Amino acid sequence: ALPKKQLAGEILALSPRTVPRVTIPAPEISAEAYLVRIAGERHALLSRRELKRMKPASLTKLMTAALAVEEMGPSEIIPFSRGAKEVEAIISNAEADETFLRDNALTLALVSSANDAAQALAEAIGRKRGGHTFAEAMDRTVALMNEKAAAIGMGSTHFVNPVGLDDPEHFMSAGDVAVLMEYILRQHQDIAALSRMSEATVSSREGSAYAVENTDDLLKEFPAILASKTGFTEGARGTLALAYPVKPHATAIIVLLGSRDRMSDGRKLIRWLE
Repeated sequence: ALPKKQLAGEILALSPRTVPRVTIPAPEISAEAYLVRIAGERHALLSRRELKRMKPASLTKLMTAALAVEEMGPSEIIPFSRGAKEVEAIISNAEADETFLRDNALTLALVSSANDAAQALAEAIGRKRGGHTFAEAMDRTVALMNEKAAAIGMGSTHFVNPVGLDDPEHFMSAGDVAVLMEYILRQHQDIAALSRMSEATVSSREGSAYAVENTDDLLKEFPAILASKTGFTEGARGTLALAYPVKPHATAIIVLLGSRDRMSDGRKLIRWLE
């Protein structure tokens, strides 16, 4: 038999009412808006301004990619037209009028965040939907993007381009980015797999090869990341969306908008989850 003192201590240790709750303080995050929650659950583990409409930068490409997979098969040919190449900021080294299979164009858009690749995919979608000119194709694709956003419950989102270029009427909330990321994890594991590639070599149908590196530096540091997309513009600052496994059979969604240091913020939140 245990001595009375020890017995009392054992009972106290086993009693849930007497075990102190252990809470891990939230890390200091520079992002203007952010969200951390478990996929499939409504309530956030951590959040700040998760409903605020903000510039998403290249997180937009997650929707462009989803539509590309839903509207086109893997054997479809994606031309990099002169219209697609005439876009600001990050573009690939592919030449105007080169052509790529769908998944190679997706790799350029998701891994290296190439704006011309996203525009080429959007143009191909829009032309399949009846757009005769580059501008008409873009308009049809953007309309589809907004329809899809409404259909999956993204109530604080409006797109005006398939790339994420700054525009007062182009916005998403951190909560909506999380909805989109969950949709991709459920419906498009192929997109998730492309998005988490640290590096890749992409070939055009004309035989040129292009080596690309992922814009998310956290992928090498945290190889368990399930899906990833970065973004940056002057107006949006840094943006980041991640899916990260936690506990058995659970996945956390991390979204950062308006971050001064998206990699540091993302690292802090992953370590907080762990």
